[in-house]
Amino acid sequence: MKPLLSAKNIRVSKRTNGDLVKIVDGVNLTIGSGETIGLVGETGAGKTVTAFAVLGILQPIGEAKPLWKVEGEVLFKGRDLMKLSKEEIRKIRGTQISLITQNPIASLHPLDMIGYQTGETLEEYKKAESEKIMKLVIEHLGKVEIADAKERSRDFRHQFSGGEGQRILLAMALIRNPSLLVADEPTSSLDVTVQRQILELLKAMKRHFGLSMLLITHNLGVVAEMADRVYVMYAGEIVEHSDVNAIFHKPLHPFTRGLLVAIPRIDRDFFAFEGISGEPPSPPYQISGCKFHPRCKYAQSVCSQKVPELTEIEPKHFVACLRGDAIRSLKKS
Repeated sequence: MKPLLSAKNIRVSKRTNGDLVKIVDGVNLTIGSGETIGLVGETGAGKTVTAFAVLGILQPIGEAKPLWKVEGEVLFKGRDLMKLSKEEIRKIRGTQISLITQNPIASLHPLDMIGYQTGETLEEYKKAESEKIMKLVIEHLGKVEIADAKERSRDFRHQFSGGEGQRILLAMALIRNPSLLVADEPTSSLDVTVQRQILELLKAMKRHFGLSMLLITHNLGVVAEMADRVYVMYAGEIVEHSDVNAIFHKPLHPFTRGLLVAIPRIDRDFFAFEGISGEPPSPPYQISGCKFHPRCKYAQSVCSQKVPELTEIEPKHFVACLRGDAIRSLKKS
């Protein structure tokens, strides 16, 4: 069975002071129909840039000196999105692939009513009558549990909480009935109670609309609950990927192991709680060998000299680590 979306060898560079600085280096990922994929990593790892490259948001079409350079192949329903024109990609983005961004309230226009913003894609693509558009808008605002949807559709963004803003973005994303939803840190700016409500809502909408989902987050608890498969990203590269059970119960990359032991757990001694030493690197990544080796407690001299390749160490479990076989024999924590 072919995946709904297949991204191959995605490379993204950004022009800084006249030079192109590589941010994402050779990312490969697939998303199956009805599948939820977790893309996990520290802040600045390149998760959002990868998603934007897949969506064509960074494509430097028509620019003499583009800010972004994007390379690779993104097959969506058999079409390479990288080869489409600006108008062709716009017809897919927001209709077949939708995005929920971070900071929901800031993502909404301050001077337009919420109802207008929610139905804007219908107005552009369907040329539908305003009454039909408003009916769909109220219906979708109701589906994402905005109370008094008809009345509140006339409100502005400052009249909504962060959780309500996230629900509005979800309604905007789903109103065109897309196949794929990209959710970028959908719970990061919300309190714990509202996070739970948004996760339950995402599950319900996924079932109702038959969605596939790319879930970008640094919250491993969200990944454990929502994802079918997980890609772990570090310094612009995928360092491990497998199904969610393997990632949590038998992590094979030192970075993944470090993320997991950094989570306080009630069934583990307090003094077993650890962190990852050092600071996340920033582009340009001028690190020889494995990019994680300066922070890795398992590193040996070879790790600073040789770049590890993403290798299938166990069935459907891929790891980019020169010491993957040795780490496999260790206990998780």
